[in-house]
Amino acid sequence: LFDQTKDAFIDANEEKARSTWDYHRRINTTCDKIVADVARSDLSVNEAVCLALVARHFKRIVSHLVNIATSVVLPLSDLDYFDETRENQ
Repeated sequence: LFDQTKDAFIDANEEKARSTWDYHRRINTTCDKIVADVARSDLSVNEAVCLALVARHFKRIVSHLVNIATSVVLPLSDLDYFDETRENQ
């Protein structure tokens, strides 16, 4: 996903950027399932916490990659951008 996102950004390739979004949805679902499965498991507290944190961090990293891909697909005016200079005028 890192290479795909990088290539989409460098080449301004909207198709690759959109496929990153699709992959993101699947990863989010999988990470949420991992956390739910761990919560219901008989793992030790240490193992459960480690697995849950890894799943959450992986999900967060993928979300950052999707933010990069989004910048390829959406025009700048549609991105969540806050211009402090306009706000202060």
